[in-house]
Amino acid sequence: MDIPKRPPPKHRRFGAFAIASLGALAVLWRTRDARAPQFTLERSAVHIDTVRRGMVRREVAAQGTLVPESVVVVVATASARVERVLVRAGDSVHVGDPLVELANPDVTIRALEAEQRVRIAQTDLASTEASLLSGVLAQRAQLATAETQYRTASIDAVLYDSLVPRALASEGEKAGRAATLAEAFTRRDSERARLALFERTTTVQLESRQRQIAQLTKIADAESQRARALTVRAQRSGVVQDLALDPGQWVPAGQALGRIIDTRRLKSAVRIPETLALDVAVGQAVSVDTRNGLVRGVVSRKAPGAQGGTILVEIQLLGELPRGAVPDLGVSATITVDAWNDVLYVRRPVSLIRTGDVTVFAIDADGRQARAIRAQLADASDVYVRVMSGLPAGARIITSETASFATQSHVRIR
Repeated sequence: MDIPKRPPPKHRRFGAFAIASLGALAVLWRTRDARAPQFTLERSAVHIDTVRRGMVRREVAAQGTLVPESVVVVVATASARVERVLVRAGDSVHVGDPLVELANPDVTIRALEAEQRVRIAQTDLASTEASLLSGVLAQRAQLATAETQYRTASIDAVLYDSLVPRALASEGEKAGRAATLAEAFTRRDSERARLALFERTTTVQLESRQRQIAQLTKIADAESQRARALTVRAQRSGVVQDLALDPGQWVPAGQALGRIIDTRRLKSAVRIPETLALDVAVGQAVSVDTRNGLVRGVVSRKAPGAQGGTILVEIQLLGELPRGAVPDLGVSATITVDAWNDVLYVRRPVSLIRTGDVTVFAIDADGRQARAIRAQLADASDVYVRVMSGLPAGARIITSETASFATQSHVRIR
């Protein structure tokens, strides 16, 4: 038997219809919310760059100055007063050219006294040498006499030895001649030993005097050199730098009076922040901008320690320097730390704090919208980053500041 079905109450049908309508509206709203941009940018207010494939260099930029490779410091060898300044900073000089005239009477007097001591010692040496040689000659004469007496006694002894067997001389006379020979022999040996002693003593005394004269001569030469150094001369050819003296000024011994530099041989000295200098090494290629041209270079020295949060790096310049390249000129250096071939790269976004998995805003094909996507970026340089994944070649991204819309998923560009 069929049982007739009752239609549902009107209030239930209305409730179901209302719920379905609300659900549809929510879906439509969500779809509209996901597709409709919530932030609008002026195209002229953003910077956009395109992902490219090719070679990218990892570079470190630094600021510094040109400094001379060779510097000679001019110092005062003695405390003195400035009499005349013959050159000024910037003048070109040659080896031996006078730079400054100093005056100190005490230095001059000490030089004269040292020379006088040398002359007195030389006079004493000549007198001592004459006296000692005279004694040696006298002793040689004594030895000659002793030699003669010994030969005479020897002849007499031989003669009396031959006369005794023939009864022409007595045994007593023979014994007397033998005693005389023995005495002459002893005297001759004594005179020989005395002469040898005289000669050794003479040699030792003369050598001692000569050494004393040599020492006095060195002292005199040093004092004379100090006196001559009161006229300060250039030790090398170059350009005078940092020479600021006035007549009448007193300068102590050892004070630097100025410098002489070779302006033809310059290098660049730059300071790099500690965090950027980790991979900088000797031998890396460098491009140095002197504001009047570019010159190639190579890292020649890296300081072993940091100072004030920076590390000093010296760069040897290769080739001819641009015109206007002078010491202390401010320069910019770009050091190539590494290079990659056939990689994807794009200009570094301004808001990029660290590399790795980051969010960037990619421009749609129509150029009217930008949407947030995830991309893998790696360090390359201060200007570019390498694209490891997430962005194909030809993709365009916003590289200007994105802090004002970083929380948005889509933005409109007009």
